[in-house]
Amino acid sequence: MYRPHSFVFISNISVYSPLQLKDSFSPHTASHDSSRLVRADYASTPYARLASEAQKLWRKDAEYASCYHEGGIAFISDNVSEYVERARVNVENLGESKTENHGKAVIEGSQKTERKGIEKLADNTDILKSMGISTVAPASLTYGYVNWSSGFCNATAAMNVLLSRVQAFPSTRVQFISSRATRLLPSPESVIPKRRKIIGVQIESGETVEACLTILAMGAWSGGLLDLNGRAEASGQVVGYVQLSDGERERFRGVPVLFDLGTGLFVVPPMPGQEGLLKVARHSYGYRNPSTSTVLGSAGQEVDITVSLPGEDYGVLPDEGRQALKEGLKKLVPWLEERVFASERICWYTDTSSGDFMVDWHPEFEGLFMATGGSGHGFKFLPVLGERIVEALEGRLREELQWPWRWPGESVNEVWTEDGSRGGRRGLRLAEEQKKRVSQGASKL
Repeated sequence: MYRPHSFVFISNISVYSPLQLKDSFSPHTASHDSSRLVRADYASTPYARLASEAQKLWRKDAEYASCYHEGGIAFISDNVSEYVERARVNVENLGESKTENHGKAVIEGSQKTERKGIEKLADNTDILKSMGISTVAPASLTYGYVNWSSGFCNATAAMNVLLSRVQAFPSTRVQFISSRATRLLPSPESVIPKRRKIIGVQIESGETVEACLTILAMGAWSGGLLDLNGRAEASGQVVGYVQLSDGERERFRGVPVLFDLGTGLFVVPPMPGQEGLLKVARHSYGYRNPSTSTVLGSAGQEVDITVSLPGEDYGVLPDEGRQALKEGLKKLVPWLEERVFASERICWYTDTSSGDFMVDWHPEFEGLFMATGGSGHGFKFLPVLGERIVEALEGRLREELQWPWRWPGESVNEVWTEDGSRGGRRGLRLAEEQKKRVSQGASKL
């Protein structure tokens, strides 16, 4: 199984020199994509504040800005949503909806208008105007708002920016090791009673890489090395891409991202100036993929556990997932309903029950720091997340993030994220859904 190690960019990297970075970026993670949403629209004030800080750098840093498009996000729903209301209030209180508001050119008929800040959507007619590309809005969609100061970034391009910056450090400060980490290495003896020290990792070749500090930042693959005991698990999310013609791309000019919070389905217009791919995806409870893995247990001994980890077949969606994406197109962009996806994939989140990140020292192992649990919404923080992780590592993280990012004391049998932003239904198993596809296909022969 491919187990990537996603590094964080640490501005004062010399404090931990030499920093050794293992593996490369996985093409199967959520951070390898044509678009990831960038928004300060959070029901949680600490996340809204942190996202606002990151967004300023998405706008002002020339290299990150080249990957970023601020075309607005429409948060729409069939019913009044507490999550949406709290998110709207947060962005208004933070002033994000008023800060550096770039006028958004929106085509309405033959008229070009400027839209700024928060635009409340009070009824079906308002939603139709925000969609801009449909002749009729679904009657069920009656509530929401557009934040014209939100947008999306080309995640793959942004990761390449980050990679080039880290590669610019001399090898005396940063060393790259192109291999997979296969085991965490505990010390044979415990310096602190009942706490083993992690002294590094073993890589695929069998070699060991020793370190006084090991940061586990493996995203959805985290549970493949360490028993997280129900604190974080991988969930698979369905994504499809529609290739648009030049004329179709023009129809999307000035149209925001359309995010149906009732179903979790959302549509991202093409990035201006880039290939004309429209993305449709589902931010949901996702698929679980129970897998047997030999990992390091809490007692410092290797144990066999069953945990949800990324699957091997990334490029073929279960019929349930593909049909859901088609329903999303039918509801949000009905004139594209019959289009065949140019490509499709399953991308993998690292879900926690609360949707909070896990950025803390492991309580049972000395020398092991956790930086995982992105829960599908971590990428937007890319410009600032590395520094926040260093602050947590050094014990100086801002107070409002300390509790959400702590090592969770509680554990659950199976992780389903309940942060108010997920759509769809719980309980889907990837293997079961894929078998349905095979069985139905076989029955047609």
